[in-house]
Amino acid sequence: MIILSSEAMAALGILTIRALNVILSGEQIKRERLIQSTVLARVSTNFVCAGTFHFLLPAVILNHSKFW
Repeated sequence: MIILSSEAMAALGILTIRALNVILSGEQIKRERLIQSTVLARVSTNFVCAGTFHFLLPAVILNHSKFW
C-alpha cells in the first residue's frame, strides 16, 4: 500500500519517498498468520518523511518546547 500511494503522489507531481526495490528475506513473520518478510528500500530527495514528525510529536507534547 505504501508503494502505491507514493507512486500515485509522484505521478501527481508531489515530492515523496520512492520505492527503490523490495527484497524477500526468506524469513516468516508471525502476524494474524505467518507471512513472508521483506525489506523495502526507499529513496528520497530529502530526509524528512511523515515518520519523522510521528517520532518527534510525543517529545514536543511532553516538554512543551521547540526543538529549533
